[in-house]
Amino acid sequence: LGMRRPPERPALRCVLFGLGLLFLVYAVLVRKNAALAAVPVFAMLVLALWPKPSRRTWLLAASGLAVALVVPVVAISAIARPTHTSQLSQVMLDDLLHVQSVADLRTAKVSPDLRAHLVRAAEDCRRKGIVSNVYWFCYGKGAGGPYTAVAHTDEIRDLWLKEVPRHLPSYVEYRVQVFSRLLFATRYPYSGRIVDNNLGLQISHPRLENTLRTYVKGAVEDLPMLFRGWLWLVVGAVLAIRPGRGQLAVPVRALGLSSVVYVLGYLPILPVGIYRYVYWPAVAGSLALLLLLLGRGARSDSSSDESGSEPRTTHDDDAPPPAVAASDEPALIG
Repeated sequence: LGMRRPPERPALRCVLFGLGLLFLVYAVLVRKNAALAAVPVFAMLVLALWPKPSRRTWLLAASGLAVALVVPVVAISAIARPTHTSQLSQVMLDDLLHVQSVADLRTAKVSPDLRAHLVRAAEDCRRKGIVSNVYWFCYGKGAGGPYTAVAHTDEIRDLWLKEVPRHLPSYVEYRVQVFSRLLFATRYPYSGRIVDNNLGLQISHPRLENTLRTYVKGAVEDLPMLFRGWLWLVVGAVLAIRPGRGQLAVPVRALGLSSVVYVLGYLPILPVGIYRYVYWPAVAGSLALLLLLLGRGARSDSSSDESGSEPRTTHDDDAPPPAVAASDEPALIG
């Protein structure tokens, strides 16, 4: 709406900008890799409120975004004190156990306890055929149980930084293998369960959950393509390259770019190829397609109005010639 009719009052612009920042910050806090995907949406927000932003406007808006990201992170860490999970270490474990051989892991220069864990997990993964997400299936979860960080995170990071560059071709092959599962073998299009927990969390309305499960599973059977990652990657790429024309082209392109960046951002960090990692590209791609159709409809209506308002010139061959005024002077005969 802002693209078509930007607010004129500065106070209203600030309120809308703050509301947009709130949603962006929430998205980044929920999903860390959304930071890159938020950049095109942030640019769209600024352009919607300030159609021709100056360098000062961009600087102030970017500073506002940075502050809005830092303050909640610091506040949540200080007040809520969330459990440290070190998800990056879990990704590094995937890489180390599948890029290196078991023989390499036996001679790794790490503490004996970590070396034993790595060797045992690598052998277990190969025996079970586990390709990724070793934290849950092979390694033994975290040091404090599920959803906690593994022990020796610093050693795991140092070993990753040392060994991955030495096995770069194998690392690239492994990451492409895992990423291809997100694109072409996307799993779990619906997950309505709540794992056992000590917080008393459970499904409040089982019948509604069952209805939603039936709806989603039926859609998967009828339209399986909609639940594949490659579709939304292609949709985002096409919309980013061909966003159409008119005022809605900017949000269409921004949403397309955001979808592409979001999906590709999983290439080096994807733990497993499940559909919830494609939620945002599916929503953004659907919204961008809707805006594209609305933009084309608006152009068609404006073209019809312009053609209907053009003056029409008629040529009547039967119209009488213009009358000649009578003259009092006698005609000259020569």
